[in-house]
Amino acid sequence: MNIEVRVEKKIDIALREQIFKLYIEGEWWKPEDIKSIHLIDEVMKNSFCFVGAFSAEQKLIGMGRVISDGLSDAYIQDVIVTKEYRGKGIGKLIIQEILKYLKEKKVAWIALVAQPGTSAFYKDLGFKEMKDHIPMVFEK
Repeated sequence: MNIEVRVEKKIDIALREQIFKLYIEGEWWKPEDIKSIHLIDEVMKNSFCFVGAFSAEQKLIGMGRVISDGLSDAYIQDVIVTKEYRGKGIGKLIIQEILKYLKEKKVAWIALVAQPGTSAFYKDLGFKEMKDHIPMVFEK
């Protein structure tokens, strides 16, 4: 399997469309959200780090991004791998590339919120549950 995992600095139109398709496949966005595709530019521009996994044909098959101040805290977000490539270690490669980048930048604290059923995947990569902490979301 010839897969390249790398930090992407520039998100062009073709990559933006592939990112949008990944969000749909991950069931985070719906196909009718096409009107929101331009938001990807802002989401990626405002991310501290975007890592893509690319097939030999340079098709985006997985991604992850980071929200951070670049010094003290970082939150890993939106880790998605296409269904065709799941279970082949692509997600692990994405997380490892993100961690490598954050360590090079000397970010002190790295966290994420794991979706139900994914905690074992992240534990194998060195993450642990934060005892006595509860993830919370603001609702109007």
